Amino acid sequence: MRFQTLRLDTTGIWWQSSPMSIILILAAALVAGVISRSRWALLLPLGVGACVALVILARGHGLSDTPIPFLVVVCTLVMVGGQGLRTGGMSPIS
Repeated sequence: MRFQTLRLDTTGIWWQSSPMSIILILAAALVAGVISRSRWALLLPLGVGACVALVILARGHGLSDTPIPFLVVVCTLVMVGGQGLRTGGMSPIS
């Protein structure tokens, strides 16, 4: 008796696409930028990127095709924009 291995066909699942993942990551960075009060929170994307890179390296894969540096830079810029969107606590220039 032979058992056949069945593979799950995930080609039609929309949330596994790379552009959708990037949009969700950037949306989370924008929300984090609006919520956070400290400028030290801008180091959060760098920390997350470093942890992800270490996990990828620990699993024995290379970092040549990963968008980690792009995501770290763009997420930091989006968080700066999110901190700029905050209202309150700042007086208008008169």
